[in-house]
Amino acid sequence: MTLVWSELVEAIARNDTDLIVRRTPSVESEYDQAPTLTREMIEREYFMRDDYHLVINPYPYDVEADHYILWMRYYVEEVEVRWLLKEKYGVDERDEVVLYENPVGERSVTHTRHWHVFVRWR
Repeated sequence: MTLVWSELVEAIARNDTDLIVRRTPSVESEYDQAPTLTREMIEREYFMRDDYHLVINPYPYDVEADHYILWMRYYVEEVEVRWLLKEKYGVDERDEVVLYENPVGERSVTHTRHWHVFVRWR
């Protein structure tokens, strides 16, 4: 069942991982069969020119929003992520954005920091 925007915002505020981290059955099947991302793969793909890289999540959560991943070579706080989204990726004040970072024990990619970025473009 698709998580609507207001439910997503509330679930992130409560850090309700069980509600947030859900995919459709077909996407979950693709995700389960995908190769494990290694640190070297991420470095080679995303960090050739910058210390961060925003990509569309190929295995998005089942939410009513566009789902991106912001990969980072080093950790940045939420306020810096919002600045990057505005300055580098064209997200503006009219767009609705919710950020989420999986708790340490819930991360499938543990070696590289990343934020989940959910956007409703206006």
